[in-house]
Order: sequence, then C-alpha cells, then structure tokens
Amino acid sequence: MKLAWNDVKPYFEEQTVWVNNQDIYWYQYVWQLLDENNLTVCNSLVEKLAVYSRVYATVKIYREFCSVAFGENPYFDLYLDKLTSDEEKQDIYDKLIEDSGTMQTIFDLLKEKLGREITYYSMWITCCSEDLEIEFSTYENYSDALSEIMNENYSNALSGIMNENLSINKLASYEWLTKQM
Repeated sequence: MKLAWNDVKPYFEEQTVWVNNQDIYWYQYVWQLLDENNLTVCNSLVEKLAVYSRVYATVKIYREFCSVAFGENPYFDLYLDKLTSDEEKQDIYDKLIEDSGTMQTIFDLLKEKLGREITYYSMWITCCSEDLEIEFSTYENYSDALSEIMNENYSNALSGIMNENLSINKLASYEWLTKQM
C-alpha cells in the first residue's frame, strides 16, 4: 500500500509554521519526491513506521530551517490520530525516533533533484508570503505550483534573496542547509 498525499496531508496541516500555510507547498513537494522514489510504500508495520519517520523528518527539516532563518520554534508534537488506527498508533509512538539517517535521505533526494541552491530557494519562498503569490485554482496541487514558481523565478530570485536585505539569519540558514547537504 502506498500512502498518498491526501493520506498524510492532515498531519502536515497540523504542523504548519506560517499562518497562511504556505509550508504545505514545500511539504507536498517533498512528499512527491519521496513518492517518486517509492519511499511512501508501507505493507507492514515496520514499513509504515519508516514512512511516518519520513513524514516526521520532513517537518523537522522545514522547522529547523525556519528556526535558523526566522527564529521560529523548531519543536512540534507528533499527532497520528488522523493517520492511523488506534491499534497501530501506540506501536508507532513507541518506535518512532528521530533518525538522522531518514533526514539525510530526504536531503540527498533534494540535492539530487534540485541541488542546494534551488532547495534553499524552495524553502525560503514558502516562508515569505511576499515571495510566493500563487493562485491556487490554476494548479492541480501545491507541488505543481511550487515547481512552476521555482522554474520561472529561480534564475534571479536566489541572488535577490541573498543580496536583498542581507541578514545574519539568511547567511546562517544557507550555511545550515549547506552543512546538511
């Protein structure tokens, strides 16, 4: 069984950092990347635990970025109520741990697909509402919207982000991502 975006979307919606929920764009983009690499398949409790660990790691990566870049709280609680049955929930809670290997897998996928600069750009624009103006109705999903924005605007945008209103937090968040990738 493959967990589709709609299966995990409620969890990601519970973990948004920003009032306008723009982080959902980035979460869905990463979920699509995981799906393309068959990392959303779960036919056993062990595989389900691995998939939920990827959900957890995706949120942790984004929240850590927001913490370094904007001083946002990086901590969050894991609520599986909307994702799994009661009988599996306790097993998953008992076994789910923060796994740096899972986070590294996600960073590796992002590096391979986007590279460091576009990964940074994708995270930054979903944090800053003035950098991300999307008409939802014109896109089938968030991931498509983010992909198009990255393709259209990337060439000038990253230098604009880094050179305009340069701050220690921008440099620190780019350095943080560089260390991860």
